[in-house]
Amino acid sequence: MDYRLAALKGEIEKIVSNGPVGLWSNVPATFPYNNETVVFHENGSGMITSWSALSGRSLQTFTWSMAGRGRITMRYCLTRFGEQADDELGEPDDTAELSPVTFGIEIVVQETEIGAWAVLVSEGSDAFDCLRTGLARIEPPLRLDEVSPGAALPPQRSFFSRVRSLVSWSRPAP
Repeated sequence: MDYRLAALKGEIEKIVSNGPVGLWSNVPATFPYNNETVVFHENGSGMITSWSALSGRSLQTFTWSMAGRGRITMRYCLTRFGEQADDELGEPDDTAELSPVTFGIEIVVQETEIGAWAVLVSEGSDAFDCLRTGLARIEPPLRLDEVSPGAALPPQRSFFSRVRSLVSWSRPAP
């Protein structure tokens, strides 16, 4: 386990035991022209909303349950595209349900240009199930600490102090 996840150990245990309840989305800055948002409700229902610059909006509902610690079963309904996806889901989705899929889930750290993120992925993968990325939990937030608990911070030096050290090191001795 990545040391940066140590502070989240209790929350990670709830996720892999009880399920990933909450609002999840692709890691910021991963795909600027594609956004996937997944909501896992406590009652075992959920919804995937995707937006792509190429294909527009899509919506897919699903039901989920935990098949054991770290194993989730997803029962997807057919995906709705375009105007169908814009229709509000005021009543339960009556589209056909696809065959259930069971797979392992885990929380890992993924590095991006804007920092490290704790993300939900399929076991042994860098993405969640059939999505293109791992999922970062937005509500409630699941954030990594900047520094591991108990770690000593290096003394902070001013910019000028660092430049002075560099200049004095590079000057030849008289």
